[in-house]
Amino acid sequence: MSAVPSRLVWLVLPRHTSLALAAAWAFAYAAVIATVNPILLLYLVDRGVVAGDIPTFVLLGAGSLVISVLLRFSDIGLLLYARRLKDARVTRLVLGNLVCQESADLTTGLPPEGPGFAYGAARQAADTAVDRVLGVARDLALLLGGVTVALWLSWQLTLALAIMTATLYAMAAWFGRLAVEGPAVSLEEDLRQALTRAYAGGENSRAALERLLQIAHAGIYAQFRRARAFSTLQESVPGWVESVVFLGSALGVLVGILTFGGLFAYMNSFWNGVNGLRRLVMILRRPTRSTRLRLGA
Repeated sequence: MSAVPSRLVWLVLPRHTSLALAAAWAFAYAAVIATVNPILLLYLVDRGVVAGDIPTFVLLGAGSLVISVLLRFSDIGLLLYARRLKDARVTRLVLGNLVCQESADLTTGLPPEGPGFAYGAARQAADTAVDRVLGVARDLALLLGGVTVALWLSWQLTLALAIMTATLYAMAAWFGRLAVEGPAVSLEEDLRQALTRAYAGGENSRAALERLLQIAHAGIYAQFRRARAFSTLQESVPGWVESVVFLGSALGVLVGILTFGGLFAYMNSFWNGVNGLRRLVMILRRPTRSTRLRLGA
């Protein structure tokens, strides 16, 4: 079985102007969300609600509504543009694969299979590549924009919350490793083997089997309890992080670091940064598999 040269897979990588434009579009879209929205929220609350300035409140509220509508249309436009981009990549991959197949048919005498067999692999390669590039651009903008606004509002609070948030998420990862139920499954397999050996050896008395089951079940229960305990702790961490961020932001208001509007703006920007970083790490840690299009059997 031969495969299409790797240069055909490169057709879906971010080296074309159209994909770079889509990435810039996604970055700008997310940057507006991460920067303009919290700043508008800050002034809407402080200058409009708290100060009781109705004209300012109406003006900022109308501006927020207009920006929200424009962002929605921009999102729809980006989705449509990304779809056209993916379709163009699929076309180039399928047609490029057919050229390679025709060359292979001339040299190997293999029967032609047509373009249908390559479409699924080409679609997967194009969708994955485009989504990955746009996801990185979007999440990077959320991270940079969120952190920038949070630092602008209060660098001291941002530094303290960043350390606590990173510590809690590191604890969640540690809890997740300890919550593996593999040992309990292994003990159940050992129990089945022990019961088989006991029957084969003639140790089939009720007392002996009951004692064997009690010992095994005690070990399995201990492992299960340990796994459930750490799993519960892992699932509780996001709630702890939310509480820490809220209490820290509220403390910033009490000590005069943040205004009341700054409380809402800060939480919005801080979570933009956290969520952008988490998704960015997930995208970059996701294995990239090269797509190979089969030419013939």
